[in-house]
Amino acid sequence: MEIDYYKILDDVLLFLQHNNEFQPNINIVYKGINAPVKLIYIQQALDKLSKDGYAEKINVPFETPIETEDSIQTSMYCYAITFEGELFANEGGYKRWNEIEDIKIKKTVSDTNRALRNDTRLSTWTIVLGIATALLFVLEIIVHWKEIHLFFCGC
Repeated sequence: MEIDYYKILDDVLLFLQHNNEFQPNINIVYKGINAPVKLIYIQQALDKLSKDGYAEKINVPFETPIETEDSIQTSMYCYAITFEGELFANEGGYKRWNEIEDIKIKKTVSDTNRALRNDTRLSTWTIVLGIATALLFVLEIIVHWKEIHLFFCGC
């Protein structure tokens, strides 16, 4: 099964948009989006949203440290959507952004191909006109040579 990273990003973004308060746990986001993906992808999506400026990531210290079997937790990262994230989600999110980028790439390729065709046409016509000019030049030399020859030789 191929992973649709843009869907994961959009799902996490929409979850944060619909739950405006800071989300205190990645597991809450994971359960909230209800998608069959690994928890690590949710973490990566949250980190990407934070890096892109669409989510705010803050480190909240605990009043008292939480001890587990192998570690002691003194704080936890919480996430919330930013204003930029709200705008981005309302504009269609990463899926729409990706579609727009694909359209831009296709347009760039199309424009490049058109420019190459025009360059080829221009080069071809420049060569054709250069050859025609050279032939006219040779023809003029021949015509004038005959006129000069007739003038001096009288034949």
